[in-house]
Amino acid sequence: MGLIQKFAKAPAEKLDYAVDYDLELTALGDTIASSLWIVPSNAVDGGGNQAIELDDDVTVSYSADAPSPTFSQGGCLFTDTKATINVNGGTLGAEYTVENRITTASGRKYTRQIIIKIQDK
Repeated sequence: MGLIQKFAKAPAEKLDYAVDYDLELTALGDTIASSLWIVPSNAVDGGGNQAIELDDDVTVSYSADAPSPTFSQGGCLFTDTKATINVNGGTLGAEYTVENRITTASGRKYTRQIIIKIQDK
């Protein structure tokens, strides 16, 4: 599992964040077959919890493999080599670690993390 990048965003911004697996997958002749995003449960909006928000068409499931909720976005939010998540909101000064897990057409599994720091722009 690797941390690939740290991003800064303001609480009011709604932005896409992507993990690009192009170099690895192209060299192997492989493509993304499925993509899941792992978001810490304390980072997701709930009653009285000011946190990051995800699009309305996000589905949530809990799994023994993931201690936090697993979010998979509806629609085509991954391509053959890139997985994307859309993030909104956040608490000023907080950092959120968001993890992407993909499975490729050949059955390979990759995990990458990004950090989103909420700050004034």
